[in-house]
Amino acid sequence: MATGVAAMATPVSGIPEVIRDGDTGFLAEEGNWESLAEALEKVLSDDELRIEVAQRGRQEILATHDVGNSAGELLRRIRSRGPK
Repeated sequence: MATGVAAMATPVSGIPEVIRDGDTGFLAEEGNWESLAEALEKVLSDDELRIEVAQRGRQEILATHDVGNSAGELLRRIRSRGPK
């Protein structure tokens, strides 16, 4: 996702927190090859959708998993508490 490629995964563990089907990536049902085939067909047959989803996925990762952004957010939270 961080490289701007449309991500595809199954909704296990923390994946659905980052990949929202059709928004920031594509999800296929775990262990269901037909679901995977449908998701692949969707992503490979629609260039515009694939590019838009890939861009939103990259933005999501940079906003939520970038070390600089995360460190900056932590500092903002610490500073907002101020001295006691």
